[in-house]
Formats: sequence, structure tokens, C-alpha cells
Amino acid sequence: MSKQLPVDDRPPETPIASGEEARPPPRPRFSRRRLALAFTLAALADGLSVLLTLAPPVQWAADLVTAILLFMVLGWLLIGC
Repeated sequence: MSKQLPVDDRPPETPIASGEEARPPPRPRFSRRRLALAFTLAALADGLSVLLTLAPPVQWAADLVTAILLFMVLGWLLIGC
């Protein structure tokens, strides 16, 4: 029985020239309007969630709709971070 070493699926790191410091990837910037809309949606969803506590399937549907709306407002940028 032979032992196989795990394969690393990550791409190789980009070499950094001497004297340079590694820079973190740029963070996504959102406008104040988009952030205000996202926070408003989240607050409304939380308030609705309190009212739907006794009806879990309806609450799950509301959470799904909230997630879709937040992805529409903020985009898919945060997935995988």
C-alpha cells in the first residue's frame, strides 16, 4: 500500500520583487447609499423575523428573500473572502 501526499490545489504565490512589501488585495468599496439600503433591508428583515417566529417555514422564506435582496444590493463581492 503506497501513501499519496495530498495535492495542493492553490495556485502558486506570485513572487515579490526584492524591497517590495506584499500588499493585501483591495477591499470592496460601497457607496453610503448602498450601505444604508443594505442596513435598512437587514433591519426590516430582523423586525419581520420577530413576527414570524412561530411560523418557521415562512421565516425561512423571508430569510431567503432577504439574502437575495442583499446580494442584489451589495453584489457577490464578499463571497469567498
